[in-house]
Amino acid sequence: MNVLLVCQAGMSTAILCKKISEVAEKAGQSLHIEAVGLEKVGPKSQAKQLVMLAPQVRYAVPNVRKEVPAKIPIMVINSTDFGLMNAEGVYQNMMTVVESRK
Repeated sequence: MNVLLVCQAGMSTAILCKKISEVAEKAGQSLHIEAVGLEKVGPKSQAKQLVMLAPQVRYAVPNVRKEVPAKIPIMVINSTDFGLMNAEGVYQNMMTVVESRK
């Protein structure tokens, strides 16, 4: 699965990306997750199955939706999970979103 994780500049999500990848690996899921800033969403989202937004950029959902193909779900990460770097919680939420779109 290919996932795009978006924050203001793409830096605060790097640790979370690594942790989510570790959770996915333990679950036997093949996952490629990439962190980017808002300005790169459009070109980077094209081959993804999910676009996740960090809570601090939730305001950008309407603009991100304009740049992301309609078939790709957009999820805002729970602010508590993000703040605590709860990769397990984020992973479970993202899997629920992806499964609900099938």
